[in-house]
Amino acid sequence: QSFLSPDGASETGHSGDGYARITPVVSYRITVLSEDTEKGTVLGGGTYESGMQVTVKASPIRGYKLSAWQENGQTVSENAEYTFTVTGDRTLTAVFAEGSPYEAGVDWWKVDNPLEVTWKSITYGNGKFVAVSSKYNFVVYSVDGISWTMANLPSSGDWRGVTYGNGKFVVIKYNTNKAAYSTDGITWSESTLPVTAKWLDIAYGNGKFVAVSYSDNRLVYSTDGVNWAQTTLPSIADWASITYGADKFVAIAGGNSDKAAYSMNGIDWHPTNLPSSSSWKSVTYGNDKFVAIHTWYGEVAYSEDGINWVKSTMLPESNSNTSRSYSSVTYGEGKFVAVGPNTSIAAYSKDGINWIAVNLPSSKAWYDVAYGDGKFVATAFGAEFAYSSDYGPPV
Repeated sequence: QSFLSPDGASETGHSGDGYARITPVVSYRITVLSEDTEKGTVLGGGTYESGMQVTVKASPIRGYKLSAWQENGQTVSENAEYTFTVTGDRTLTAVFAEGSPYEAGVDWWKVDNPLEVTWKSITYGNGKFVAVSSKYNFVVYSVDGISWTMANLPSSGDWRGVTYGNGKFVVIKYNTNKAAYSTDGITWSESTLPVTAKWLDIAYGNGKFVAVSYSDNRLVYSTDGVNWAQTTLPSIADWASITYGADKFVAIAGGNSDKAAYSMNGIDWHPTNLPSSSSWKSVTYGNDKFVAIHTWYGEVAYSEDGINWVKSTMLPESNSNTSRSYSSVTYGEGKFVAVGPNTSIAAYSKDGINWIAVNLPSSKAWYDVAYGDGKFVATAFGAEFAYSSDYGPPV
């Protein structure tokens, strides 16, 4: 049965003893406003019953972001979608500010490149991204991370790590004694290393290019990317990655090893240890710490000095029961960003310890990621890269 209460509210009910029991159904008005409709729009206003869960949504226009939802001049939420329980009439105003609703390293979009090959390494320098292929002699470059142009390396081969420093891009070739250098990422010249090895990664710092090799302890360095000298790491290992930060080089080894090493000058090296024996894959520096990631299970380690390491939270959706893994980590825009093969998941962390999973534009063999000029770019197998920026989707 339905009744009308003296105040006009609809009421229903019936008791087991034959007498009606009045249960009021109270509704309230939720009003949502945009402080400036030229900056953003709002949704979710209306009349709702007491106790309902309601979500209001603010949608900033390009070039703006939500500053806050406010009520009576007080901030009640800083999230674009604000969910609450209806307990009374409310008037909520979305306040927008100049900025972007997107976040670099969090929001990703697909961009095309000219060739469907395996792009194993990417770097940023001299106002452009440069990516190299692990077969043939292909290289692509881009000033914005969106539009890519093809160039050629001096010879075909398994080109791996690429970096930028001292006015040059430098790339090394796996299982050879060859490197290549370029001042613009377009025109390349070949140089000769003092020894043949499985060169895998390269970094620049303290006035030197330094490259490490897999299944070896040989290391090469150069002040100009043209003339090279040889030195050694403390032990033979599957040295997989090298970076520079906090006035030192740091190298890590994979192949189920806990080996790491550090050097102030890139020539004289000292051994240290990671927190576990694993297939460590990539190391980077940012936010006053080194961060290393594991190939298969998303394991992470961090160090403030590159010498003493601590194991931290595994990367999201990475464990021994999944096929997801991570292959590369970089730093930019106040966060670490990691990508990996055979997945559409990337991860980011502002402290290198606590990680959050985000979506890449597709599931691919993502190999490497680099940061420059407010943008992250991830490379993969195929004619597709991933792009992330506060600027929003590619246009």
